[in-house]
Amino acid sequence: MFDERGSFSIAHPYPGPLAALFKSIGKLPDRVAFTGEIVPVKEKRVDAVNKYVEEAIQFEMRAISESPNSVRSILNSSDRMYASRCDSLRALIDDAKEKYVIYKFVPSSCMFIDPNGAKEIDLKVLELSKADPLGTWSTKLVDGINKNESRRRALILFCLYYLDINARDAYMVSVDKKGFHLLGKVPSEEEAGDEYQWREFRFEFEEEVKDVEAFCHQLVEMEQEVVSKFTDHTGL
Repeated sequence: MFDERGSFSIAHPYPGPLAALFKSIGKLPDRVAFTGEIVPVKEKRVDAVNKYVEEAIQFEMRAISESPNSVRSILNSSDRMYASRCDSLRALIDDAKEKYVIYKFVPSSCMFIDPNGAKEIDLKVLELSKADPLGTWSTKLVDGINKNESRRRALILFCLYYLDINARDAYMVSVDKKGFHLLGKVPSEEEAGDEYQWREFRFEFEEEVKDVEAFCHQLVEMEQEVVSKFTDHTGL
């Protein structure tokens, strides 16, 4: 007997050391929970789905091949286990030995859950919303940035230059078209307890970026700005 009821939770992927770090400070990841029905895709629609997947794969491969070295260096620095969506989809298409049944998930409710609680999202608003242009690349970008020591040091300088906060360490947490979140180890505001604590900070761009290349370009400009300012200040 087939039960068409279904639900799943979408958690924000925290690559590398971030998951363990968030666990150590008791921070739960933001997530989205859906409930709805799972409906088998009709046989005549399967080819259309396969075509869409193939086009998505080709688009991503073309974007990577045409991107400048500044972008590829970050993406290539990320761990292979944090494959992009299309890396995973390619494995399904290329595996001719296996036959997969394609299902469509039809949501009936959506909840956004973060440390402040749960909030129901209007499905009409969800249907009209557009995916963030960095969504496909976010995990690889975050992991690639965090694996580069010079970029990690730049994140520390961001805290000092833009926020006037002296951080001892910093990690990139998430990226999107409007900016990014980072986690900084900064002096504690509490009189009792540890001398330093991890706090999350938001950095907004002056203008939204349209793609991963524009994001990397904006990040490099910020890095160059803070390095230049502190180099001039110290006379190095």
